Amino acid sequence: MRNKPGPKPKPKQTRDGPTPEQILKKIALVGPTADIVLAEYPLGVLLARKLITQAQHDAGMHYAWLFGKVIGRTKPVSWGERGHGSNATNEFDEEVMKSWKAACEAMKSRNRAVKDAVDNAAVYERLPGFLFRPMRPADKWLLIGLETLAQTIDRWRYNARDAA
Repeated sequence: MRNKPGPKPKPKQTRDGPTPEQILKKIALVGPTADIVLAEYPLGVLLARKLITQAQHDAGMHYAWLFGKVIGRTKPVSWGERGHGSNATNEFDEEVMKSWKAACEAMKSRNRAVKDAVDNAAVYERLPGFLFRPMRPADKWLLIGLETLAQTIDRWRYNARDAA
């Protein structure tokens, strides 16, 4: 087999990390003093800007994990595939389903828009609009939903401690 005439193709360049422009965008999103890793997802941005507490952030992340286990993947990468994975037992599956349903009911008890706002930010990783404009009354649904989740998860932990 003969080689084709002409210049040889250049080897593909690989990048080891984000470009300087991407780093500047992330810094602009979370602020100069925050860890830029938090700019990778909406709850991290909210935490970096001190719009939510660590407990609310953790509750939103836990809810997203539950959603991924119950409904399925929400992104092409397997970000939700941690914990038990394929070794999950029926008992584990039932607990996950119960926890997810309780979280959904807690948010819906406030308002359906609360659950939708949390789903958009935590599960589908859409940045809330109020990060780029003044906050409107309806924008508070996300903050109310994350606080509701944090309280619900605290109750689960408290009840689990009593049962043990």
